[in-house]
Amino acid sequence: MLAALVIVPLFLSQAAQPWEEPPGRAPECLAVKVASSAAQDDAQGRREPAFSTTRILELQLSTMLRRNLAGTHLLELKLYTPRGNLYQVLSVPFGDVSGGPPGPKPRRRYLAGYPAPLDEKRPEPAEVEGRQRLMLSSSLPVAGTSIVTSSLYGSWTVVPYLDGRPEPCGTASRFTIGQ
Repeated sequence: MLAALVIVPLFLSQAAQPWEEPPGRAPECLAVKVASSAAQDDAQGRREPAFSTTRILELQLSTMLRRNLAGTHLLELKLYTPRGNLYQVLSVPFGDVSGGPPGPKPRRRYLAGYPAPLDEKRPEPAEVEGRQRLMLSSSLPVAGTSIVTSSLYGSWTVVPYLDGRPEPCGTASRFTIGQ
């Protein structure tokens, strides 16, 4: 338990701007960008995006991969509440884009801890700051969840992990959820 109290503040202090590459290392993925398809609050001089629970239903979490990874993989996005507690782990199974065009139905994969198989995603090509990358997206429901019912407002942290490795595959990102 003490280790969790030490590690989470470390993530909070190392949060980077979305797509910012950490100096001195080349992780498999970059920081997670958090956005909403609905109206969002203006950041107005803030380092992290801010969202109002009265204006959004869910958040889109987009992770950029540095390069195409052959085979099948699992991206896990660990979400931490404003108090540093683990809120949820979003699992995103994915396969490489070199396997030809996508079929009519995505492949389904069984993951430990999930009662039903999850659709395997294919990373989408995207250009970020003039560089070709691959993007994986996942949704975080907000409306009607314990975020709202338990007033879990404040600065959240999301940390990306790849293939069950103990170290993050990219830099932690921060965002604010408010009323």
